[in-house]
Amino acid sequence: MGKIIETISIHIEHEMLIKIERAGIEEHDISGFPLILSEHLLVMSNIFDFHNEGFSVIRLKDITDAYSKESCAFYEQICISEGLKKRANDSLIKDATDFAAVLRQLIPYDKFVTIACELEDSEFSFSIGKVSSVDGSIVQFHYFDSMGVWEDEMRSIPLHEITRVAIGGHYANVFYRYVR
Repeated sequence: MGKIIETISIHIEHEMLIKIERAGIEEHDISGFPLILSEHLLVMSNIFDFHNEGFSVIRLKDITDAYSKESCAFYEQICISEGLKKRANDSLIKDATDFAAVLRQLIPYDKFVTIACELEDSEFSFSIGKVSSVDGSIVQFHYFDSMGVWEDEMRSIPLHEITRVAIGGHYANVFYRYVR
């Protein structure tokens, strides 16, 4: 893990694009500009196919590799030319101590947040909606279903099951325009 932390730190310091691979998680790798590295989490912009996919907060313990190769340098230059490096500084997350701190910062966030519990033993794999509160080791999350219908009850998600929190992505932004 030491080499991964060192690589991420260098990429933060030099504001370089990085690619992150995670173990046991089926979602695609994450590419973007790393912004904050804490003892347990990484906050980074999320760039996919040369467009801004908002920000992701992921657990360090899930990361198996962090790198930028020669092909990443070319991709990075395109992303910089497209203004994606500049937008990376617009992150709402300033405290990445743990998921409780991250989610507390998102309580006043007007748009939608995505919470992913991507490991096999998690009860909820994916939820989209709004953070209501963080109580001890649980986040209370007001969510809606795939038909855009808000559920009457809050979803109680254990913080230790969360593998990723995302804000500002295209998926959530489109739902935001249609679900109120």
